[in-house]
Amino acid sequence: MRFWERPKKEMVVDIENDEAGEPFIRMRTRLFIHKGKITNYVVQLEHLVGEDWKQVIRFNCYHGIVHKDIYNMDGRQVRKVDMGSFSDLKDAVDFATNDIRGRYKEYIRRFYKEIQGRRLT
Repeated sequence: MRFWERPKKEMVVDIENDEAGEPFIRMRTRLFIHKGKITNYVVQLEHLVGEDWKQVIRFNCYHGIVHKDIYNMDGRQVRKVDMGSFSDLKDAVDFATNDIRGRYKEYIRRFYKEIQGRRLT
């Protein structure tokens, strides 16, 4: 790994907390920056299941393609969705952040449907 491939900025934001105020849904963002520009990123929705944080949805541009990975409870990727092209990766990060904030309940619902053997729609 080259020095610029290490995350330069990482943030974890709680999206929803339980009655005791403990987070059980959160969004993690990692930005990889080189010479002031985002060169790669990860924005993922995580859900606390028992004592483990499970990734539900992950947006990134690994392999040079902006996409969304959809995961099941076992941590296996069940689908990859091409998100098209963005002229600037900052726009892709903003899109991913807004998408997760606006649709996290739907993503969590689908996460649980997938483990019950139902197909994701």
